Parts: sequence; structure tokens; C-alpha cells
Amino acid sequence: MDMLADQKIAAVYLDLGRVDRYISNIVLDYERGIAEGLEYLRNLGHRRIAYIGGPLNLHSAQRRKKAYLETAAELGIEPEYAIDADFTVKGGYYACSKLLSGRAPTAIMAANDLTAIGVLHRAYDGGLRVPEDLSVVGFDDILIAEFTQPALTTLAVPRTEIGRVAFEALWTMMRDPGAEGREFRLGTHLVVRQSAIAPGVEKTAAEG
Repeated sequence: MDMLADQKIAAVYLDLGRVDRYISNIVLDYERGIAEGLEYLRNLGHRRIAYIGGPLNLHSAQRRKKAYLETAAELGIEPEYAIDADFTVKGGYYACSKLLSGRAPTAIMAANDLTAIGVLHRAYDGGLRVPEDLSVVGFDDILIAEFTQPALTTLAVPRTEIGRVAFEALWTMMRDPGAEGREFRLGTHLVVRQSAIAPGVEKTAAEG
């Protein structure tokens, strides 16, 4: 990061960079996104809501886990259901296996959609129905999230807005090399699909 700045090359980073000359940073509001997902599940009636996070060497994974623990405490959710994984489908699968080996949660929130897809696969292999037996919420809204079975409820990351902001930030720094970089904060939004319902409710054929 500093090597580019030392050579006076403008750069925009996502959740990793600091703000300085030639350096701008885009920060995603993971905290609000995690809170929105947990609030949605709790409003459905879930109390045992597990969380599968990412590798804690990543700052974004640290922020997401911290947001889960803080929001869980505020909402009265049992925080011992938090477990770390690696942001992959396989990691989500095995983390879900650990969660289901004890007093199973009624819902799982995953720190990204690949992890959530791993949870869907583990639930299927274990004979659990999603969402009737286990509700699942992801994070990112990757393209395949709409086409999982069932379609994944998730927190959408504004990719188009990230691209627009990154281009404008780069253009500004290129036009005025003396200008300081800026930090831009972008939010997420909940996309409700089919993978989460109230606990104990049977999903009808009409609901898809």
C-alpha cells in the first residue's frame, strides 16, 4: 500500500487501507448489516441464533464477529453460539457440524454467503429442512445466493456503488495529486428470500 503512495500512484482500498495522500478507503458498514440480520431473525422469533464467522486475521472478519457479539448481548441472544471458520463453503459445512453436535440453534447467521451455502449443504446432509428446522442468513448477496435451494436471505453489499465511489475517488486524486484521500462509508441492506422463517412454522407450498 505504501509502495504505491511512495511512487505517487493513487489507490482506493476496501476495508484495508488508511487515508493519506494518494490513498482513499471504502468502509462497509458490517456492523449495521450484522445487526440488521440478527434483528430480522429475532423478530421472527428466534432466540438461539448461531454465528459462523471468518478468519480472525482479517479485519473485516473481526468487525463482523464483534458486531455479532455486541448485538447478541443487546438482543438477549446466547453468545456461546459464535464459531470461527474461513469464509469457504467447506468451512461453513464443518462449522455447522460443530454447532449441530450440541444444543442446536434454530437459526444460523453466516459472515458471508459461501459459508451460508456450506450450512445449507450440511443441513441437507443431516436431514434438516431449511427453513422449517433451521433458518439461515448470509452476507454479501453473491450471484448464486438467489439460486440456492432454498434461495438465501442475505445482506447485500452495494457492489455498483463501491465501483462508482472507487472510480470517483481515483479520479479526484489523479486530477489533484496534492489532495488528501478520503474515507467513504457504505451500507448494506437485507434481501429477504426463502431461507428464514419463524421457528416451528411449517412452510407451505404456496410460499415456495
